[in-house]
Amino acid sequence: MDILAQKRMLCALTLALCWQACAIASVDGPLAVYGFSSLDYFAPSLIVQRPQDGFLSDSLWDEVHPLPDGGVEIYRPPGPVLDLLQAPTPEAGRRYLRWNEIRMKKIDQAQQVLKELSLQEIKQKEVL
Repeated sequence: MDILAQKRMLCALTLALCWQACAIASVDGPLAVYGFSSLDYFAPSLIVQRPQDGFLSDSLWDEVHPLPDGGVEIYRPPGPVLDLLQAPTPEAGRRYLRWNEIRMKKIDQAQQVLKELSLQEIKQKEVL
């Protein structure tokens, strides 16, 4: 068997295994993705109980992410973002804009540092 045939066979096998894994994972339905139920082949997992209302969080803006151990992590947006989303007022908008401006300035400062470091590395390589 030539190398191209081996690569094709490996690719086909990989696709078949991925297809099988997707089919098995979907047995529990879409809620399994969010940690409400789990399918664990190797060890018992944590069981997440759904609250009576069906929501894991009291905030409309929280994002639920599944963890490898079967639990969930809840991400809540930063304060100024959450304030603006929960009560979209001009004052909340101004606070968000101030917060985001500070954030962007810090990102710009970090990029400037990385740019300077990159230029130093290029100059060192040119010397060598």
